[in-house]
Amino acid sequence: MQGRGPNPHLARTEGPAVREPNPLGLFMGMVTALTYSAFLLVLKSLLAAEIDLPSILFWTALIAALLLLLPAAWERNNPLDEPPAALGWLVLHAFLSSVLGWWLIARGMERLPVWTASTLLLVQPVMTFAEGWAVLGQAVTPAQVLGVVLALAGIRLANTPEARG
Repeated sequence: MQGRGPNPHLARTEGPAVREPNPLGLFMGMVTALTYSAFLLVLKSLLAAEIDLPSILFWTALIAALLLLLPAAWERNNPLDEPPAALGWLVLHAFLSSVLGWWLIARGMERLPVWTASTLLLVQPVMTFAEGWAVLGQAVTPAQVLGVVLALAGIRLANTPEARG
């Protein structure tokens, strides 16, 4: 199944498909899950307090950008050293994938219970996986496909009336 996407030249053709578990990576994944959940709850309460969505997203994006500039300054391949055109593409990507995406998510959260919105957000990694295969031609392993199937099944089960109690 390697390199079956539209651009096989970008497919990874060497190296292990599955790596050994990394304790630091697992820890960071748990921290990410906790902070992401906290962000969703804060976002929901800010929206309930009738703070306008563009303000929330502006401050969120600005704070995140400033926090990410700190480690980027120490990177060997500092993104700020790129040509202006590359930075323009980076800003466009950030707008389309983050600001626009979060605007749509927040609009959905205004109309859905937080548990429904949060479980539906779990589709994001599945869509990223599909985009990596379809657009970038990234290699797909049977274990990854199984992971996608299990993730979608879990999301579906979490959104059944029985799961809601």
